[in-house]
Amino acid sequence: LKAWRKGHIPYSGVSNFTEAYKKARLFVSNLISLQAQGTIRILEVGAGFGEFAKNFLSALREICVYEEHDFFERLEYHISDFSQTTLDELAESGRLDEFKELIHYKVFDALDRYSGLEKESYDLVMANYLLDQFPARIFARSKGRYFEKYLSIEDPQALIDREKSKG
Repeated sequence: LKAWRKGHIPYSGVSNFTEAYKKARLFVSNLISLQAQGTIRILEVGAGFGEFAKNFLSALREICVYEEHDFFERLEYHISDFSQTTLDELAESGRLDEFKELIHYKVFDALDRYSGLEKESYDLVMANYLLDQFPARIFARSKGRYFEKYLSIEDPQALIDREKSKG
């Protein structure tokens, strides 16, 4: 977490309160229209320093209090990161202590299709910082030529098999 604290990792543009509030507002609107019942489960993928989680939870609580919804009271917030060390440091840092009753920490590799996530059920999955940091396009070199590739989400094994079949 030292890199986050020292500002070496840019996050304020996508993790600030205003951005978190917009996402919380949209989520509350969806919960209202779906007439959500029972426990409300959220997964944040790639939580890092927890800045977005802190702002999102603060915004969600504010909206629920102001509009008299019980969504916040029924919330489970699952924070995930690739690194157990990052999760341990975040838990020990006290940054999210005001929400500690809601938070569950989980190691999750977004590139591992056997992560166990397919057995879970969430009302909202957010990858706010993670997806913001992916390149919109990349260049790859193959057989002496450069090709432009665009980010896509698909089964990685299918992609590997397709590339192998091309020879």
